[in-house]
Amino acid sequence: MPVNKEVYSFLAETIGIILGEFADDPPEVPHKNMILKEAEYLCKKSWTRSSIAGHIAVKYGGAGPKRSPVKRVGARQPVKKPRKKKPPAEKLRKPKKEHKPKLKVWRRSKTPRKKVINTEPDGGENEGSGVHSPGGEGGGEEEEDKGLTDTEVMLRELEKIPYFRDPSFKDSFHMERSTFQELCQVVGFKVAGRTVSPYSKLLGVLWWLAGRESMKQIVKRFDWSIGTFHGAVHLFSTAIVEHLMPQTIRWPSGEDDVKQCLLTFEQNYNFQGVMGCLGACRLPLRLRSAKRGAPYRDPNGRPSILLQAVCDANRRFLHVSAGWPGTTAEHVAFHESDLPGLLDKLPDYAQVLASRDYPARNHVWIPFSQNAPMSDEMFYFNRLHAASMVALDRTTLLLKNTFQRLELLEMLPDKIPSVVLAACALINFILEREDVGGEDRFPVLSGSGFDGTPGSGASSGSTKKKKGALG
Repeated sequence: MPVNKEVYSFLAETIGIILGEFADDPPEVPHKNMILKEAEYLCKKSWTRSSIAGHIAVKYGGAGPKRSPVKRVGARQPVKKPRKKKPPAEKLRKPKKEHKPKLKVWRRSKTPRKKVINTEPDGGENEGSGVHSPGGEGGGEEEEDKGLTDTEVMLRELEKIPYFRDPSFKDSFHMERSTFQELCQVVGFKVAGRTVSPYSKLLGVLWWLAGRESMKQIVKRFDWSIGTFHGAVHLFSTAIVEHLMPQTIRWPSGEDDVKQCLLTFEQNYNFQGVMGCLGACRLPLRLRSAKRGAPYRDPNGRPSILLQAVCDANRRFLHVSAGWPGTTAEHVAFHESDLPGLLDKLPDYAQVLASRDYPARNHVWIPFSQNAPMSDEMFYFNRLHAASMVALDRTTLLLKNTFQRLELLEMLPDKIPSVVLAACALINFILEREDVGGEDRFPVLSGSGFDGTPGSGASSGSTKKKKGALG
């Protein structure tokens, strides 16, 4: 709708009066000119007067300089109460964290420590100085390591452990102190951690293997956590299998080794042409899950794991393999192992005795069947065969008596084979360094869980007769 300039002015003045902002301003004020231009533009767009007034009131209201609003006569003005300033809250200062000393990392130095003789400027010699061990900062402990070899450092650390200084060390760990020191030199730093000494770990795992204490009792005794204990067992068994087992459990490779085994067996059991005995032993397990223990049940219905071993007349293991469930037959375990290939490499005059559960093949002698008529020679062979198989029973009995934990293993099935193989390797390690007289040389240590009731077990001063669990 056509609107003249007077209408624009009237519209703008009306809006200014309503807003109380631009009524008294001269025409040169920019705000009034902007309103006029805006009103002119909106009128060309055919806006109504009310729409133009509302748009301009919203857009330009408060755009000018602030003025006191128009006071209505008789209106009640709100009274502003002064705000009370709150006192500033006191900032809680966090206590400073106490500086914790860096934990010592148990690592073997790349270069062995050697005693170094430093020549002082005055011509004197100082034999007490040495080389710092790498991987740590200077400190009191590292200063003490100066001029000491690895063996001397090991002995110093062992003296700090109360169980190592115990007079009944052999009764607790089933080996001499000298044997344990040699074991520390071989696999000590293979089980090193950040918080626990590797020698303490070895003692704790040997205590667990040799006795019948529960895991909770051992953790409380050595002041460990459950995770530290499981990690120590895993590192110990892995280090023994990888580093010690190839040195102790050796299959006779040369002709001289085979002849030595034949001579020893003939002197002990009066059986010519035999170098050892082959058999299987089922070690009982305790599994919490019935589904998990189903495939591990032996013919008697008890969960167990199969250990196959070849031993000589001196109760030393020549070959071991483990890991099959208790339901596995002996001949199946025999064919799945690497033993057939090793037997084929033996000379023709060397044989191995085995039970009827094993197949009759070259280098394996099994007894004659009693279902058919036997001659005097066959009957004599069976008697001599049974008397010579006692060597395997004696070896198994020594293994279970030295490491009584094998009487009932309470672990995951996939972790058990390495523990069993480590125990067999330790038996050979002990026999090479100690004179072991009889099988029942260690008492049954008290513990828990071996007859189904926690905390049960014979006293430390009693002995227990064991039966060979040969398959």
